[in-house]
Amino acid sequence: MADQEIIKHTKKILKVSTDHTKSWKHKLFEIIFEIFIIVFAVTLSLYLHERAQKTEEHHLQDEFLLGLKEDLQNDIKELSEDSLSYIKTIKGFRYFNRVGLEQSTKDSIPYYWTTLFSTADLQPNDSRFQGLKSAGKLYVINNKKLLNDILDLYQEKIPMLLRATNMYTDFKINRLVSYLEINLSSNNRNDNNLKELVKKSQELRNYLSTDDAIMDIIKRYHQVMDQSRLLIHKISKEVGE
Repeated sequence: MADQEIIKHTKKILKVSTDHTKSWKHKLFEIIFEIFIIVFAVTLSLYLHERAQKTEEHHLQDEFLLGLKEDLQNDIKELSEDSLSYIKTIKGFRYFNRVGLEQSTKDSIPYYWTTLFSTADLQPNDSRFQGLKSAGKLYVINNKKLLNDILDLYQEKIPMLLRATNMYTDFKINRLVSYLEINLSSNNRNDNNLKELVKKSQELRNYLSTDDAIMDIIKRYHQVMDQSRLLIHKISKEVGE
């Protein structure tokens, strides 16, 4: 509509400027008036466009943040479960090492059996963030401190956690599990030679001595959970929930 008005008044300027029946003062007045109308139409059009764009961006921001909040809540559940599994793993490995040192311990092999083989790797719900990022629209998040916190989670803390868990999973599968598959007499948790293996094999005890690596992973899990909870709180304030 604004384009049509501009064309209309531009044509009128050309018509006035070539009208030999009017004095130059009269022409000048009409031309200035038509220019004023054009400028006003352009300004109004830009204002309305900018306002509509800001409204759209605000809607996109709120839609993204509410979805992100849900993603974070789901991630926290998985993070908590994974963290507990690593805590059980470190307890299990410590138990097996005590067995290897022939310390008197309660027979907990059946309880800790799965810690020898299980792995836990976070599958973050980050498709929403990655989608907004790849579309080049992270700028719609008006609160830049909130944006920085989101970037810190998805570009720093989560990747560092994933690197740590991937390295540990690779070690566990290719070293510990591989060793057990070759040397265990049975996969039956209640009837196997694991106690004897741990007692006679320094190699196996070394594989079970990974406290530092597991504690580092647990620490990173809690850093991600803390950052996720912080973001949920900030998002709730930002969208007025």
